[in-house]
Amino acid sequence: MNLRRASFLLATVVATGAGLTACSSSGSNAPAATGSGAGSPVATSAGSPTAASGSPQTAAAPQTTTSAPSTSTTGATSSPSQKASAAASKTASSSSGGANSGSFTIAAIAGENVAAGTGTYTKLGPGRVQVHVCVTQTGAAFAVGIQAFAYNSAGQSKQIGAVVQTGPGQSACGTIVFLLYTAHLKVHTFIGQGGNIIKTSPVLTVY
Repeated sequence: MNLRRASFLLATVVATGAGLTACSSSGSNAPAATGSGAGSPVATSAGSPTAASGSPQTAAAPQTTTSAPSTSTTGATSSPSQKASAAASKTASSSSGGANSGSFTIAAIAGENVAAGTGTYTKLGPGRVQVHVCVTQTGAAFAVGIQAFAYNSAGQSKQIGAVVQTGPGQSACGTIVFLLYTAHLKVHTFIGQGGNIIKTSPVLTVY
Protein backbone atom coordinates (compact mmCIF):
# COMPACT_ATOMS: atom_id res chain seq x y z
CA MET A 1 0.00 0.00 0.00
CA ASN A 2 1.35 3.44 -0.96
CA LEU A 3 1.21 5.35 2.32
CA ARG A 4 2.45 8.63 0.87
CA ARG A 5 -0.94 9.54 -0.53
CA ALA A 6 -2.62 8.52 2.69
CA SER A 7 -0.13 10.73 4.53
CA PHE A 8 -1.32 13.67 2.42
CA LEU A 9 -4.75 13.43 4.07
CA LEU A 10 -3.31 13.56 7.59
CA ALA A 11 -0.76 16.25 6.74
CA THR A 12 -3.55 18.46 5.36
CA VAL A 13 -5.48 18.22 8.61
CA VAL A 14 -2.40 18.80 10.77
CA ALA A 15 -1.51 21.90 8.77
CA THR A 16 -4.98 23.45 8.89
CA GLY A 17 -5.98 22.48 12.43
CA ALA A 18 -9.38 21.25 13.54
CA GLY A 19 -11.72 22.17 10.75
CA LEU A 20 -13.34 20.87 7.61
CA THR A 21 -11.76 20.91 4.19
CA ALA A 22 -13.23 19.36 1.07
CA CYS A 23 -11.76 19.13 -2.40
CA SER A 24 -13.01 17.71 -5.68
CA SER A 25 -11.92 17.75 -9.27
CA SER A 26 -15.16 19.20 -10.59
CA GLY A 27 -18.07 21.27 -9.40
CA SER A 28 -20.49 18.42 -10.12
CA ASN A 29 -18.60 16.25 -7.66
CA ALA A 30 -18.42 18.83 -4.84
CA PRO A 31 -18.76 17.13 -1.46
CA ALA A 32 -21.52 17.74 1.00
CA ALA A 33 -19.11 17.05 3.86
CA THR A 34 -20.31 17.10 7.42
CA GLY A 35 -18.34 16.61 10.62
CA SER A 36 -19.00 15.80 14.22
CA GLY A 37 -16.97 16.26 17.37
CA ALA A 38 -13.50 17.74 16.98
CA GLY A 39 -12.43 15.60 14.03
CA SER A 40 -11.68 16.90 10.57
CA PRO A 41 -13.33 15.44 7.47
CA VAL A 42 -11.26 15.78 4.30
CA ALA A 43 -12.20 14.96 0.73
CA THR A 44 -9.64 14.98 -2.09
CA SER A 45 -9.21 13.61 -5.57
CA ALA A 46 -5.81 12.06 -4.87
CA GLY A 47 -5.18 8.57 -6.23
CA SER A 48 -5.75 5.45 -4.18
CA PRO A 49 -2.98 3.39 -2.58
CA THR A 50 -4.59 0.32 -4.17
CA ALA A 51 -6.20 0.62 -7.59
CA ALA A 52 -8.99 -1.61 -8.80
CA SER A 53 -6.56 -3.51 -10.99
CA GLY A 54 -4.16 -4.06 -8.10
CA SER A 55 -1.53 -1.56 -9.32
CA PRO A 56 -1.14 2.02 -8.05
CA GLN A 57 -2.86 4.72 -10.02
CA THR A 58 -2.21 8.46 -10.09
CA ALA A 59 -5.23 10.69 -10.45
CA ALA A 60 -5.25 14.35 -11.42
CA ALA A 61 -4.64 16.91 -8.69
CA PRO A 62 -7.72 18.73 -7.39
CA GLN A 63 -8.68 21.79 -9.39
CA THR A 64 -10.95 23.41 -6.86
CA THR A 65 -10.93 23.67 -3.09
CA THR A 66 -13.70 24.77 -0.77
CA SER A 67 -13.38 25.30 2.96
CA ALA A 68 -16.11 25.39 5.57
CA PRO A 69 -15.83 27.37 8.84
CA SER A 70 -13.58 25.76 11.41
CA THR A 71 -16.36 25.66 13.99
CA SER A 72 -17.82 22.16 14.04
CA THR A 73 -21.05 21.00 15.58
CA THR A 74 -21.11 18.92 18.72
CA GLY A 75 -21.57 15.28 17.85
CA ALA A 76 -22.08 12.06 19.72
CA THR A 77 -19.06 10.60 21.45
CA SER A 78 -18.29 7.07 22.41
CA SER A 79 -16.69 5.71 25.54
CA PRO A 80 -12.90 5.36 25.48
CA SER A 81 -13.43 1.75 26.47
CA GLN A 82 -15.20 1.01 23.19
CA LYS A 83 -13.29 -1.63 21.22
CA ALA A 84 -12.60 -1.43 17.52
CA SER A 85 -14.24 -4.09 15.39
CA ALA A 86 -12.04 -7.17 15.08
CA ALA A 87 -13.51 -8.21 11.71
CA ALA A 88 -14.74 -6.40 8.63
CA SER A 89 -18.34 -6.67 7.51
CA LYS A 90 -20.59 -5.28 4.82
CA THR A 91 -24.26 -5.44 3.88
CA ALA A 92 -26.11 -4.41 0.73
CA SER A 93 -29.71 -3.96 -0.39
CA SER A 94 -31.61 -2.82 -3.46
CA SER A 95 -34.99 -1.28 -4.12
CA SER A 96 -37.49 -1.61 -6.93
CA GLY A 97 -36.42 1.83 -8.16
CA GLY A 98 -32.93 0.56 -8.90
CA ALA A 99 -31.13 2.30 -6.02
CA ASN A 100 -28.50 0.19 -4.29
CA SER A 101 -27.24 0.88 -0.80
CA GLY A 102 -25.22 -0.76 1.91
CA SER A 103 -23.15 -0.34 5.04
CA PHE A 104 -19.72 -1.50 6.13
CA THR A 105 -17.48 -1.89 9.16
CA ILE A 106 -13.71 -1.89 8.81
CA ALA A 107 -11.54 -4.50 10.51
CA ALA A 108 -9.38 -3.35 13.41
CA ILE A 109 -5.79 -2.33 12.74
CA ALA A 110 -3.65 -5.36 13.57
CA GLY A 111 -2.38 -5.28 17.15
CA GLU A 112 -4.14 -1.98 17.91
CA ASN A 113 -7.37 -0.87 19.55
CA VAL A 114 -7.42 2.78 18.56
CA ALA A 115 -9.81 3.24 15.61
CA ALA A 116 -13.30 2.07 14.71
CA GLY A 117 -14.38 2.82 11.14
CA THR A 118 -17.85 2.49 9.62
CA GLY A 119 -19.77 3.87 6.69
CA THR A 120 -22.59 3.64 4.19
CA TYR A 121 -23.07 4.09 0.46
CA THR A 122 -26.08 4.76 -1.75
CA LYS A 123 -26.02 4.51 -5.54
CA LEU A 124 -28.31 7.35 -6.55
CA GLY A 125 -28.59 6.43 -10.20
CA PRO A 126 -26.37 6.01 -13.26
CA GLY A 127 -22.91 7.37 -12.48
CA ARG A 128 -23.66 8.73 -8.99
CA VAL A 129 -22.90 7.29 -5.56
CA GLN A 130 -23.07 8.92 -2.14
CA VAL A 131 -20.49 7.71 0.39
CA HIS A 132 -20.54 8.45 4.12
CA VAL A 133 -17.66 7.44 6.41
CA CYS A 134 -17.01 7.84 10.15
CA VAL A 135 -14.06 7.06 12.42
CA THR A 136 -14.04 6.95 16.23
CA GLN A 137 -10.83 7.05 18.24
CA THR A 138 -11.02 4.21 20.76
CA GLY A 139 -7.52 4.32 22.25
CA ALA A 140 -4.40 6.45 22.70
CA ALA A 141 -2.88 7.69 19.42
CA PHE A 142 -1.69 11.00 17.97
CA ALA A 143 -4.38 10.74 15.28
CA VAL A 144 -6.62 8.19 13.63
CA GLY A 145 -8.50 8.42 10.37
CA ILE A 146 -10.55 6.72 7.70
CA GLN A 147 -10.33 6.86 3.89
CA ALA A 148 -12.74 5.67 1.23
CA PHE A 149 -11.64 5.41 -2.41
CA ALA A 150 -14.21 5.39 -5.22
CA TYR A 151 -13.02 4.07 -8.60
CA ASN A 152 -14.19 4.51 -12.16
CA SER A 153 -13.98 1.78 -14.80
CA ALA A 154 -10.50 2.96 -15.84
CA GLY A 155 -9.08 2.40 -12.35
CA GLN A 156 -8.83 6.10 -11.49
CA SER A 157 -10.01 7.11 -8.04
CA LYS A 158 -11.23 9.91 -5.81
CA GLN A 159 -11.47 9.83 -2.04
CA ILE A 160 -13.29 11.03 1.05
CA GLY A 161 -11.80 10.84 4.53
CA ALA A 162 -11.97 12.02 8.11
CA VAL A 163 -9.37 12.41 10.88
CA VAL A 164 -9.60 12.58 14.69
CA GLN A 165 -6.76 14.20 16.65
CA THR A 166 -8.41 14.96 19.97
CA GLY A 167 -8.29 11.67 21.85
CA PRO A 168 -10.39 8.62 22.71
CA GLY A 169 -14.13 8.96 22.52
CA GLN A 170 -14.14 11.50 19.66
CA SER A 171 -15.52 10.91 16.18
CA ALA A 172 -15.32 12.51 12.74
CA CYS A 173 -17.39 11.88 9.63
CA GLY A 174 -17.46 12.90 6.00
CA THR A 175 -19.98 12.61 3.17
CA ILE A 176 -19.60 13.14 -0.57
CA VAL A 177 -21.44 12.33 -3.80
CA PHE A 178 -19.04 10.91 -6.39
CA LEU A 179 -19.90 11.44 -10.06
CA LEU A 180 -18.81 8.72 -12.52
CA TYR A 181 -16.74 6.89 -9.87
CA THR A 182 -19.07 3.99 -9.20
CA ALA A 183 -17.13 0.89 -10.32
CA HIS A 184 -15.54 0.02 -6.97
CA LEU A 185 -15.36 1.30 -3.39
CA LYS A 186 -12.49 0.48 -1.02
CA VAL A 187 -12.02 1.71 2.56
CA HIS A 188 -9.51 1.48 5.39
CA THR A 189 -8.58 3.15 8.69
CA PHE A 190 -5.14 4.36 9.75
CA ILE A 191 -3.01 5.68 12.60
CA GLY A 192 -1.14 8.95 12.09
CA GLN A 193 1.92 10.40 13.81
CA GLY A 194 3.69 13.66 13.01
CA GLY A 195 1.97 14.10 9.66
CA ASN A 196 2.67 10.55 8.48
CA ILE A 197 0.62 7.36 8.28
CA ILE A 198 2.36 4.76 10.44
CA LYS A 199 -0.13 1.88 10.32
CA THR A 200 -3.28 0.94 8.41
CA SER A 201 -6.07 -1.58 8.66
CA PRO A 202 -6.68 -4.17 5.95
CA VAL A 203 -8.38 -2.63 2.93
CA LEU A 204 -12.05 -3.57 2.71
CA THR A 205 -13.47 -3.88 -0.83
CA VAL A 206 -17.10 -2.85 -0.38
CA TYR A 207 -18.08 -3.51 -4.01
